[in-house]
Amino acid sequence: MKNGKKESVLETEKERRIYLLREIVKRYSPTGSEANVAKFIMSFLREQGVKSYIDEVGNVIAGEGDLLLCSHIDTVPGELPVRIEGDFIYGRGVVDAKASVASFIMSIVESDSPCSLALVVEEEGSSRGANHLLENFTWKNVLIGEPSKINTIVVGYKGRILLEIISKGTATHVAIPSPDNAVMKAFKIFKEMEAMLPKGESLFDSSIANITRIQGGETFNVIPESCEMMVDIRVGPKQMETVLQAIDDIKKQEGENVEIRVAESTTAVYQPDSRVKKALEKSIKNHRLQPRIVRKLGSCDMNLIGERAEIASYGPGDPKLSHTNQEKLALTEYNLAIDILLDFIKEF
Repeated sequence: MKNGKKESVLETEKERRIYLLREIVKRYSPTGSEANVAKFIMSFLREQGVKSYIDEVGNVIAGEGDLLLCSHIDTVPGELPVRIEGDFIYGRGVVDAKASVASFIMSIVESDSPCSLALVVEEEGSSRGANHLLENFTWKNVLIGEPSKINTIVVGYKGRILLEIISKGTATHVAIPSPDNAVMKAFKIFKEMEAMLPKGESLFDSSIANITRIQGGETFNVIPESCEMMVDIRVGPKQMETVLQAIDDIKKQEGENVEIRVAESTTAVYQPDSRVKKALEKSIKNHRLQPRIVRKLGSCDMNLIGERAEIASYGPGDPKLSHTNQEKLALTEYNLAIDILLDFIKEF
């Protein structure tokens, strides 16, 4: 028994670790349908003597202490068969991010040091769980659980703006030259905005825009009267204000025939020297691995929480397998991640 925690009914610590991961992956939990896996996790934690509860939005909260381990229990949709073959476990979400979830849970269960745990909902969607967590946020140090590979620490994520452009034109016969084509108007606005985005020395330091959806026109032989375009802008550190100003300038320039609306926005996070990163770096070295420090071009709940605490991201699994039908994880990597996390928690 550790710190008042019950001994597992399973024969060994390794069996208990694998049992937990397998059971979490077996419980299919696409965004918005996390209740089943949340109840299982809460029951498991309580069986191990760890106080836990499910909050108002469905997050699992457990433990205590200034250090918070935070990952997400939802996955992208698309159920996959769960199986273990040799050293590998396969299934939806095993990489993103249920291996991180299970390794965080086992770290809490096996550690003698105080540590808090938050397993949040809807990270793959609206970040409802993380936003709710921020309403009563007290932690000073946070480790986000996302796949990064066993020796890799993520210290930054780019910001994001989801932009909606709605343009109006005049429907005329395509045989007649028209300067009032709604699709061409929307595309012109996109190119003007793209040219105004700040650039840096790397992709991480640059703001990048891509058209992700476009809908316009009623038939093949009529100039489009309307067009709706969605643009995804990945924003570099300290560039959010500049990008929003560029968008506002274009809105003023275009006038009433074009509607430009920011549907979502998330600020970049970049903490290259946080206490969390340094402690994790030390723990990885303790296991005779060379730490690798990276910055990612996407975004996650770290963007939201990073405004309130020292932070980094880490978790077992190859991030290139996230959201694919080929998700798999080596059990040796999963077990080593738990051992690294146990050393990491001691640093706080």
